[in-house]
This record gives sequence, C-alpha cells and structure tokens, in this order.
Amino acid sequence: MIDQLVQQFSQAYEQKGVRLITDNYVLKSGAYVRLDDEGNIQTVKVYNSKDGHLADKEYAWFAMRDYYSLILNTNKAFDLPARKIHSNNYLTFFMKKNHLMGKDALEKHQLLDSIEKYYITLEDPIQKYKSKKKSLELYHTLAVPVDSDRVKINKAIILDKLDTILAELEGVDFSNYIKLFFDAPSELYQQEGRRYFVPNLYNKNAYNKTIDGKIYGLTNNNMVFDTDKKPYLEHKTRDNTIPFFVENHQSFMHKYFFDWLGTRKSGPLYIKGDSDFVEGISDQRTYGQKGYHYIQLEQDKAPTIIDYSFVPFVEKEAPLIVTNVQRVSHGCGEERQLMEDYILEEPFMIEKKLDQLIFQGRLHYVYYQEASDITKINPTMKQFLLASREGFKQYFRLGQKNGLRSAVKILPHAICQRLHDKEYPKWKAAEAMNLYIALISQKGGDEDMAGKILQLRKELSTKLAEPVTQDCDTDDEFYYLSGQIISYMLDRSKSQTTKHSMANMFLETKRPEQLIKEIRFAFMKYNHDISRNYRKFNNAMAMIQAYTCTDNKVDVKMLLTGYTASNLFYEKVGGNADE
Repeated sequence: MIDQLVQQFSQAYEQKGVRLITDNYVLKSGAYVRLDDEGNIQTVKVYNSKDGHLADKEYAWFAMRDYYSLILNTNKAFDLPARKIHSNNYLTFFMKKNHLMGKDALEKHQLLDSIEKYYITLEDPIQKYKSKKKSLELYHTLAVPVDSDRVKINKAIILDKLDTILAELEGVDFSNYIKLFFDAPSELYQQEGRRYFVPNLYNKNAYNKTIDGKIYGLTNNNMVFDTDKKPYLEHKTRDNTIPFFVENHQSFMHKYFFDWLGTRKSGPLYIKGDSDFVEGISDQRTYGQKGYHYIQLEQDKAPTIIDYSFVPFVEKEAPLIVTNVQRVSHGCGEERQLMEDYILEEPFMIEKKLDQLIFQGRLHYVYYQEASDITKINPTMKQFLLASREGFKQYFRLGQKNGLRSAVKILPHAICQRLHDKEYPKWKAAEAMNLYIALISQKGGDEDMAGKILQLRKELSTKLAEPVTQDCDTDDEFYYLSGQIISYMLDRSKSQTTKHSMANMFLETKRPEQLIKEIRFAFMKYNHDISRNYRKFNNAMAMIQAYTCTDNKVDVKMLLTGYTASNLFYEKVGGNADE
C-alpha cells in the first residue's frame, strides 16, 4: 500500500528533482565551511537546527550538498571501527565538534587513523566490498570510476589545513558539527553520494536476489528485519522468507520518499491522491476530503510510518453546531453574559475542543501510545481515554463513524471524573456537556438531545412555578431535576472553598434509591440556608421523591446535564427568585 504512495512520489520527483526534499531540509546544528579547490576558506556559516529551514541562497547551497553527503548510520561509516567521520565522499569532511576541539578532542594519532581509513576507502571502494559479494555486485552497477587523483588531493588538503581551519573556528560560537565542503557542482555531489548509497541502501545485502539481470533487496526504510529478534516478519511458507523486495532503482525512490517525510513534523499527514508533494499536503482532515493517503508519522532517529490508510471517499458532513443548552455564562455582575452558540467547521476543530474541555490535551497523543506509556494522568481518566481513543481516532483521522457513538457515550463519565479536579471549573464542565450534547445529537446517531433538553427544561420551569406540586413524567425529568437540586444545595455550603468533588457522592451513585438517599442527607445538612417557603425548591424535592424510575440504573448523562446547567432555582418568577 505504501508502494502506491512511493510511486506517486516518484512521479513528483521526476518533475521537481531533489529540491522536493532539500527545499525543506533542515541542517543539523554546526559550523558549515565552504573551501575552494586549494582548501582556502570561502564561507563560514553557523546554523542551528532549531531555526528550521532558512530561505537563503547560502543555506540552499549547503543543504543540497549536505543531503548527498550524509552516511546512513554510523555502522556504515568509512572509518570503522572508530565511526568518527560522518560524511560519505571526498568532497566533504564531517566530524563532531567535540572530536576536533576542546578537552575531549581525539588524540592526534586517533584523528590521523580515522582520516587515513576514510580516504583509503574513498580512493578504492572495491577493497571495502570485495569480501561481500552482494555488496560488490551493487557497487559494480555504478558506471563512473573514482577520481582517485582528486581523492588524494583533497586528503592532502585536509591533513595540511585542518588545524588552520579549526583555528579560524576557535572564536566562533556553534555546537554539534564541523562540516567542510569543497566547492563543486551539486551534480558531482550527487554522483559521489550515489557511490556510497548504492551498495549501502538495502537493509542487508545478504538478502539480495538477482532476477533477469536486476538486483532486488529489502528496503531499509520503515523496516527493522532481524530473523533472530523478529522472526514473525519472515514469510515462513515461501521459499524466500523476506517480506518484500524492491528493485535497486526503486530503492532510491523509497529513500527519497522517506527523506521527504523527514522534513515533516511528527503527527498525522494527509496526502491527496493527486498531490505533487508541494501542494495537496495537510496535517488536518477536512470534511468532504476524498482520495487521500493518511499517514501517522513519528520522527525519531529516522522517520517512521506507524499507521497508514488510503481513504478513497468520506461522505461530506455538516459542521458541528454547539448550542448553549446548559446556558453557560461568563463574566461577573452586570457584565455577565450567556455564551453564544458556535460552529466547529472541521473535524480537527472538534477534536481540539474536546481535548481542551475534557481530556487535558492528551487525546491526540494517546491514539498510538502503548497503555503502559500513558502516565501522569488519573488512572480512571486513563481508562476513559483507552476506551474511547479508537472510536475518536477512526472518526477524527479517517472520517469513519463506526465507533464514534460508543466513544461519545463515555464523555459524561469522563466529565464526572474531571470534576474531581479542583482546578476544573463548573462552567467548563457545562461547556463540555454542550459539546457532548452536540456530538451525540449530530454525529453520534442519537436523537436530538439538544432539543429534548431545552424542551425538558422549559417544562420543568413551568412545573416548578406551579402553586400545586406537579409530577415528574420521565426518568429524564427526574435525573435532570435531581442534578439541579444537588447543584443548588452545594451552593449553600459555608465552606471557604467549595469543590466539585462534593458532588461525587451523588454522581457516583449506582441506583436511583441511593441517589435519593444522598439528596435527603444533603438536604438535612444544608436546609438551614433554604427558605421554608421557597416554592420552586419544595416542588422539586417533592417531585423527585414521589417518582419511581423505570430503569434501576442511574442515568449519569442526565444527572450531570442537570448538575452543570444554569440553575432553574436562580431564575426569577414575577421578579423574585425566592418566592
């Protein structure tokens, strides 16, 4: 499946060339020195990788040549076993700063030994590969012979002028690398880079096969194949057990593609089916998006694709309209105003809001984390994340609704858990419930919960104001009204700091009988601050105590909705809130 994406990338690469990669390529921190043919310094530039890619001519010059000159890893360096020189051709000389300067610098004989091994291999690469038949076969596919005279000249220059160059850098503030580049065309850098990459690009050349004159092998990108440590990657039922083969030329396209991925940040990546890898790239899914590759990318020592899907079509959806069902208000005194309804236009906006209001910014991080790696979070909250993450991932990343409803139904329980946190304000819980109600109504396949709650609230407001006590007609009325009573009574607390954890005894009840018992107990505690003639409250208490629920399990969703909503007991009737 990734091969389709590599093929698409190959078409873009044929048109745009290596700049597809180097135009966003970030140089490692260090001092970058351009030398003329005689080893004289032309330019010294200091770059910091934290600054990212810089759009200037000098940076582009170094970036393209640096890209062609890197070793794949230190196990494939030329100065083995020291592995101190990290360049791959005679046009460059890369070493860590601390190996050349300062108290930890290499001893003179150690440095000379590495330089000698480096240039011996560059002058006669066949000697490196002659004991490895399949590596040698790859090397012999190269048509251009080594310019051994130039290798010798550049070696002599490095040996003669390295100390002078280091002295020039003594007063320069930089970290990590010292990288020396001889001034030469990028085409020559590319040619000499290929001389290194061709025999080193495959995972392990021992796996290579020659078929109809072409060499095929196991790509090294996104693959750690060790038959001792990872035997499950082998195809046991085939004569050849290697998972898949890539032809030599195509292996370069795999490398180029993963090098392009290396210029992207970790996280989701959406690539349109007709993208040229400059346009048609996004890290956010939008409604109506169709024909795209989805990649979950992880940047570590090398870019790794940890999830991939091709999504041919996702039905276009309407934006999510979040109505202020809970009547959340902000501000104080006369400046206090109801929060306005708002629209979340795209799925990534919903995901972000969900993360802000409920999951403490952790949701999008846990999609691909091992459960054991999810730390520094309440254990119960962690369980809610684990239970809902697959449904949310499938919807927010791929537009698949199959598991969304079950994931959304976990949200009221997660909000209850957040109320344990003393830093979690009630208005935030109410806004979170607004989001939940919008999701379950518009995306979760449930009935119009928003309209139902608004109607229920209107009817309860009318019933509470009646001079004769009315009845609760449904379980929804019972739980919503119970939540309102709990909120109102806890407001009566004389404690200097009132916390939502005080509501836990109610929100964590399992049976309606237990809930009524806890409400009665709270009434005994706080009734000193409730007017005996307060009709609304008296009606409410009578209504819930007279009602028998049809379901013997507490409806946390409606109880929490009532608890977090603007309280009916504070709404004025005939100009007076306390009749």
